[in-house]
Amino acid sequence: MKNIFSIVILFTTITLAGCATNQSKDNDKKIVPAIESKEIKTVEKNKSIEKFLGKPTVIILAGTFCPHCVKSMPEFETKIWDKYNKDVNIFVNVVDKGKFEQKRIKQGVDANLDFEKITGRECGYIPSWIILDKKGKVQNESCGGKKGIDEIEITLKELLK
Repeated sequence: MKNIFSIVILFTTITLAGCATNQSKDNDKKIVPAIESKEIKTVEKNKSIEKFLGKPTVIILAGTFCPHCVKSMPEFETKIWDKYNKDVNIFVNVVDKGKFEQKRIKQGVDANLDFEKITGRECGYIPSWIILDKKGKVQNESCGGKKGIDEIEITLKELLK
């Protein structure tokens, strides 16, 4: 009975917390809980961000091993990609080098499109996302799925006014 209770607690914790990932090469890096950032900054001279300048950009950090990421991709495709792909750069940075089933959404692996490198804030959870304005400045972000797809849409509507 104790084992079943322990398994239920573990499963609930994983389900609510998002998937942990370590995007850096430093495997000893501590994974921190998702927190709100009051001061959001863009790390200067990120060559990977430069290719997105001119349009608002949504960068999703996800992994094909993460059940939350896999579950959210179809909703992301219909609510965000279908509505905004002509006016917004959309890129899924797949941290495990896999591919999601949503083939229309540009996917790949780019170590420079890392949450910490862009926001200046450590994040060891996926799914996470970052929204940049057309000049490459961070406008909104979410570490570990703390904010949902609706928040992405609200920010994009504001940027496209």
